[in-house]
Amino acid sequence: MSVSGDPIDSHSIRVTWSAPPADQWNGVLAGYRVLYAETDGGSSDGSVASIPADDLSYTVRGLRAWTQYNVWVLAYTAAGDGPRSDVIVVQTAEDGEFTSLIIITRKFS
Repeated sequence: MSVSGDPIDSHSIRVTWSAPPADQWNGVLAGYRVLYAETDGGSSDGSVASIPADDLSYTVRGLRAWTQYNVWVLAYTAAGDGPRSDVIVVQTAEDGEFTSLIIITRKFS
């Protein structure tokens, strides 16, 4: 199973994956689990999101800004969880606001 991830903003990442080959399913595919945890073992000790079988992407929200996360995906059936994908590391974007500076010049006579 191929997995990739991209930061969307400072508190969310988008995870996408490909379905495992049908001949490797152990029954009818029931869905996917997206597992994620901070790489340094910080405040997040790991979370799991269950995704329907017809979805191949998920947006993880509520993450910490400018933080790296280990992310895995696995498929599951009624028989149980399949093997985890290889881990990928995705970093959320840096927190902050964009500020623009406008300079107005006046000519005094």
